[in-house]
Amino acid sequence: MNTEFEIQGYEMPPNSTALEQQMAEVRISVGKMADALTKLAILEERHQATIARVAKMEDRIIDVAKKSNDMELAQVRHFATLDGITSTIRVLWVVVGTTSITFIGKFVMSFLHVGAI
Repeated sequence: MNTEFEIQGYEMPPNSTALEQQMAEVRISVGKMADALTKLAILEERHQATIARVAKMEDRIIDVAKKSNDMELAQVRHFATLDGITSTIRVLWVVVGTTSITFIGKFVMSFLHVGAI
């Protein structure tokens, strides 16, 4: 006598204890799958949290890079300003020195002319 299970390739367990044993095995397997899915969900949650932290770190790195670039530009501007100030001071010293030498020369020449008279 062919039952529906035998036609589909399944065999009916000979007694109810075999069926109960198979059901227990199925329950254990389903429990293991549920544990695996729970672990997978936890891993996915951690992965999403890690992605969010990495995104924040990337934003911070971009901000630091912008600040560093701004500081480099400010440093170049300050060096250019200092170079300009240094050049201006050198020119002023040349002018003051030349003027001083001219006055000292005129002063000495005035004494030399006075003594020659």
